[in-house]
Amino acid sequence: DRLRSRIGWQGLSFWTAVLAPTLCASIYFGLIASDRYVAEAQFVVRGVSSRRATGLEMLFQTFGIARTVDDANAVQSYMLSRDAVRALEARLPIREIFGRKSIDAFSRFPHFWRGDSFERLYDYYLDRVSVTQESSKGITLITVQAFDAKDAQRICAALLELGEAFINRMNVRAQKDTVKSALEDLASAEQRLISAQRDLTQ
Repeated sequence: DRLRSRIGWQGLSFWTAVLAPTLCASIYFGLIASDRYVAEAQFVVRGVSSRRATGLEMLFQTFGIARTVDDANAVQSYMLSRDAVRALEARLPIREIFGRKSIDAFSRFPHFWRGDSFERLYDYYLDRVSVTQESSKGITLITVQAFDAKDAQRICAALLELGEAFINRMNVRAQKDTVKSALEDLASAEQRLISAQRDLTQ
């Protein structure tokens, strides 16, 4: 009796842990799950640095080798931020894109077991959009999943535009900082010149 009970328990455990999940997954992905389409885009950041280059850095910049890793990290962080989702919502009806009735209930936004708040949309967005860097090549890759090929392309293109606008704002700020620093250096040099002329006159 103990042996039969043990065999029966092992069979039930095997069914519960292996067969049932496999059967459910096969039914879902084979009959229920909506088709997904992936759009990809690659970009390289060429930013303007407001830092003063010295030593080896100046040598690299002379040959056109500028350090852009920090700028690329900033763009990556922005594209995966809540600000990017808000900006994307202003450009595209992403709630509608991810919430169409043709999408299966387990993949559609909002999930029926969760709400449709902005935070839920942001979590959903992070499940559908990835931004990764190939630091050795200096290339950043955007990958967007959607349930229609054109929707995936539209979201990917919008993210590229938002990323470009973001880096342009960074460049404008860096340029202003560079000009401000140069003007401060000029004023300091003028003061030193006036002081030297005064000393020479005395």
